[in-house]
Amino acid sequence: MLLTDSVARHFLFLQGPGGRFFAQLSRRLDTATSTTSRINVCPGDFFMWRRRGNSTNYRGRYEDWQKYLQAYVVANGVTDIVLFSDSRPYHRVAKIVAEQHDINLFVFENGYLRPDWITLELGGVNGNSAFPRTRAKVEQLPAPPAPDYLELKKPTKLQSYWPDVKFHFGNTFFAPLFPFYRRHRTALPLAELIGHGLKWLSWPIKHFRSNMTLDRLWRMPRPYYLFALQLEHDYQLIEHSPFESMRQATDRVIESFAANAPEESMLLVKNHPLDNNLVSRRREIMRLAKMHGVAERVIYVDMGPNPQILEKASGMVTVNSTLGTSALFHGVPVCAMGRAVYDVEGLTHQLGLDAFWQNPTKPDGALFSHFRRALIANCQIRGRFVTAQGRNLAARACAERMIATPYIASIRTRVKVAGSTELQPRDDLSNSDNPPRLD
Repeated sequence: MLLTDSVARHFLFLQGPGGRFFAQLSRRLDTATSTTSRINVCPGDFFMWRRRGNSTNYRGRYEDWQKYLQAYVVANGVTDIVLFSDSRPYHRVAKIVAEQHDINLFVFENGYLRPDWITLELGGVNGNSAFPRTRAKVEQLPAPPAPDYLELKKPTKLQSYWPDVKFHFGNTFFAPLFPFYRRHRTALPLAELIGHGLKWLSWPIKHFRSNMTLDRLWRMPRPYYLFALQLEHDYQLIEHSPFESMRQATDRVIESFAANAPEESMLLVKNHPLDNNLVSRRREIMRLAKMHGVAERVIYVDMGPNPQILEKASGMVTVNSTLGTSALFHGVPVCAMGRAVYDVEGLTHQLGLDAFWQNPTKPDGALFSHFRRALIANCQIRGRFVTAQGRNLAARACAERMIATPYIASIRTRVKVAGSTELQPRDDLSNSDNPPRLD
């Protein structure tokens, strides 16, 4: 049970997920004992926030960002920083500032469990998560039974894409207002807008072609493995894997499949649903398959029902996609090539990619059940970022957890006053084997 304290809290919001979730959460946190503020670093941030009275625009150079942020948190008595993904350029600096000034760092990310969860952790997410990575440590965690939840309303395609479109529109056409903004994606905003537009227009064709391909695959009396692609700009890939690009990861997978997989087996490569369409993944996959001599055994689809695909798969290979937890839920063997929160002995294959094709390790169902409950108890929040129902549910639960989480500086002060000659290490903000609880 975490202690609460009487310190007046100031929650500073930086860049968030696409949409209005951060603005909605800030309203929940605006109480008699806490206030909120926001620093916008680009036009997209400005359009997403919608709370003009408590926001500031930073238009300076990235090289001066740390000095500016340090001055801001001191002058305004900031106790907590709130952001989405701790790997974005401005957020890496914010993490340093938070550690220097004993400020809580609340990090949001898309859910480790899908589809009706979001991630909220102290200090870091994904490869920087403090959630334990050993079987023994996972089994020691409390894992209370999760209550039964009704399935949340699924977002429409417009709801899924519109926040990104709005963000990129602002950054494209109002860029002069923030002339020194450093993007966290490599592709130009206008290029991404065009790519998503073309993808939208070609969706009926891709949908029909993917359905036909999957129907043909499922009629074959041949086993298949799934390889799920990730986004090129995903920090899971960039920061938490040995690969520099999705193409490099794909080349490694197809090369290993060609050399080690059973002759009768197939490889199904599935694109990420939010791919920006700037690279023809179909052509790239088939070129690599041909290069490695397995063009007849590699199949590509743009879309398809994940549960049905996983139920029929002999195994799944991924860099560190959160689809891996869905595969484990279905009892499918998983080989993760990068750092993933679920890459734990007893859950995933631990003997390397080349050995996976012939003898994949099946997940321990009892361990996964415990892992899933512990994950929910420690760092998962029920909700969605892009639907009204999901935002309402998540904002309320997140605000409760964040307010109930003690301000780290007050804990350190109490330790010092109590007579300790040394301040206790900040275990809750480190990548330790003991994850911080947020409730």
